[in-house]
Amino acid sequence: MKRASAIAAAALSSALIFSGAAGAFAADSGSSSSASVASKAEAAADAARLLINQTFQTAVLKAKTEFDAAMKLAVTAEAKANALAARRFSVSSAIAARQNAITALEKATKSDSSKTEKPRR
Repeated sequence: MKRASAIAAAALSSALIFSGAAGAFAADSGSSSSASVASKAEAAADAARLLINQTFQTAVLKAKTEFDAAMKLAVTAEAKANALAARRFSVSSAIAARQNAITALEKATKSDSSKTEKPRR
């Protein structure tokens, strides 16, 4: 179960890295107006949010699948309790990773928007 949460965290981190890179490239294009840069940044942020949510759903589905398999094999109450605890841990890890990724994306989006909205003289 720890492996599943580590994979989910890695996928969410890579989603943030790629979304931040796309926003940086959009902000650097000199031929675009500030409105199109903002819309490109918004589109990149939306795509990143979609990827974050898809990764989260995949992690939760994997936790459920592993739980179902463990419950089929579990005979004792202790084994069933361990399977339930493992599922809860995996889901809570996925929730935390998703929230951290969304928070980081929001911070990156705010910093990108503050860079594009500099006053001109």
